[in-house]
Amino acid sequence: MTFDPPSPGTPTRMTLEQGEYLNDVACPTTSRCIAIDYDAKLTFDPTSPGTPTRTTIGSGALGEFLNAIACPVASQCTAVTGSGSALHKRIVVLGSATVTVAAGHHATIKISLNGRGRRLLFQHHVLKAELTLTQTGGYVILTRTITFKADRIKHNKR
Repeated sequence: MTFDPPSPGTPTRMTLEQGEYLNDVACPTTSRCIAIDYDAKLTFDPTSPGTPTRTTIGSGALGEFLNAIACPVASQCTAVTGSGSALHKRIVVLGSATVTVAAGHHATIKISLNGRGRRLLFQHHVLKAELTLTQTGGYVILTRTITFKADRIKHNKR
């Protein structure tokens, strides 16, 4: 439920994920909340939740379920597991673009990895990222998990 604490009125209930129990929620901004269940985070806009983006961040092993989350700033969240260990997650911008698309039209947008994104991809070979599309005013209109894979280097045999 989303409501104004001084005057809650009649809050509207919303379902984020059918059949899952949520353990905690943190909202670092007015248009972005992160809820956690036993092994994943759900990212959504509390004013228009739609279908939240689910990303696995915990192992789900016995005692390692996600118990609580705090997001003191929009670029960092820390989740604590049932065994007391902390999972730190830092938001890193891998690339960005600003485009104007007229209502009723569509566009293909190419976003290149910035230097930090290229370094992370080179180090890890596979890089999962959350793509977030926002409109003017900072309202999140779409989030998707995408995966970058490094090209394999072909060695010439002599």
